[in-house]
Amino acid sequence: VKPIAMNMVAEIARDAETRGLPISAIGGVTTWRDAAEFMMLGAGNVQVCTAVMTYGFKIVQEMITGLENWMDEKGYATLDDFKGKAVPNVTDWQYLNLNYIAKAQIDQDACIKCGRCHIACEDTSHQAITAVKNGQRHFEAIGDEAFVPSTDIKEYGVFTLQRLDKGDWGVDAGLRFDRRELKTDSAERSFDNVSASLGVFYKPADKQFVALTLSRNGRAPTEFELFADGPHPGTGGYEVGDATLNSEKVTSLEATYRYTGDRLRVEGHLWGAQYDGFIEEKPTGAVEDGLPVFQYFQTDAKFHGAELETSYVAWRGGENSLKLEGVYDWVRGSTDLGIPARIPPWAVTGRVVWSAPRLEAQAEVRRVAEQDRVSTFELPTDGYTQVNAMVTFKPFQDPALRLFVDGRNLTNATIREHASFLKDFAPAAGRSVRAGFAWRF
Repeated sequence: VKPIAMNMVAEIARDAETRGLPISAIGGVTTWRDAAEFMMLGAGNVQVCTAVMTYGFKIVQEMITGLENWMDEKGYATLDDFKGKAVPNVTDWQYLNLNYIAKAQIDQDACIKCGRCHIACEDTSHQAITAVKNGQRHFEAIGDEAFVPSTDIKEYGVFTLQRLDKGDWGVDAGLRFDRRELKTDSAERSFDNVSASLGVFYKPADKQFVALTLSRNGRAPTEFELFADGPHPGTGGYEVGDATLNSEKVTSLEATYRYTGDRLRVEGHLWGAQYDGFIEEKPTGAVEDGLPVFQYFQTDAKFHGAELETSYVAWRGGENSLKLEGVYDWVRGSTDLGIPARIPPWAVTGRVVWSAPRLEAQAEVRRVAEQDRVSTFELPTDGYTQVNAMVTFKPFQDPALRLFVDGRNLTNATIREHASFLKDFAPAAGRSVRAGFAWRF
């Protein structure tokens, strides 16, 4: 999925209508190199899911450290120094060699069958990896970390995306059919799903954009949701699947508003989703092999939420500017079995950014509420306020030398991310201050 995600980020960064919008990239981020590549294509930050599920939250700090070391080596003091640098090198697909195929080929004889590569590609893009046995895709894991039986998987799909653009209004539509077949030594399941989406957008004025999107999607359960039965080191739990699960279907509606002015930019989203057969991994309260047991269940569910992003250039004089930024997000959900697990509380972030030719400074305060609306056998998490700050200074007119001080979680707050499987025994890092210099030559 990483090449697909990188292309989407680059398209947003290149398109005249969306160029300059903040981009948060996700899809195949496993190392600091992945993060750097996404940022070179225009992303301001990246999101990580599968790598954390596989290796735990410590991998995030490894990414941060690796990215910092690379930035120091290259002479970059801030993310903005290299964000979008690769965009001019991106070309359109018709100029590429469409016959070129690159997939990771697994040598079954040399493979130790830990299952890590398959886990990552299954949760992101199984099309980027090839593990073949007797002419078909095959998953097999052995050893202490093998909690899913060997599985043969066949998948087929066809889709179309269409757009009608009339300048100040337009329509986007998509349709997809896919089939998934899974077979183990003791079970065999197949799933057919049809997904469709329809969106309309309207530009009531030169600087405004409004959109409404309705979609109906189906998703086949993974081999982990169906057949898991064992300890999963990445989540710190004993996971139990359910071989009787059906396809998960969801109907969602999202409204978007965006205003982009000379000084002010505002973007908001309101959304709701209704699931028929929502697949959820919930704690059961039981303990197996010294680990809490997590069971996959299927039930109907409803989710809704809101997101708001704003930025305002409060002052601008010559090459100097003072910008205020804010982000708010909130989500709430319910299922027929009760409150879903690991739903984050509301959070709001405020940021002040000062930019000048030789000095850039920013201070950030993020407030995350407590989460006491929890699932059965799930512990609540306390709210916290995280304070971060960074200053970058160029002592000479020549930008080759930069000095920086970067402080994170300066109040040494205890931070437990409610969406984490490991929140009860692995809080986020405490106060850290990093100072150094970067010299480009």
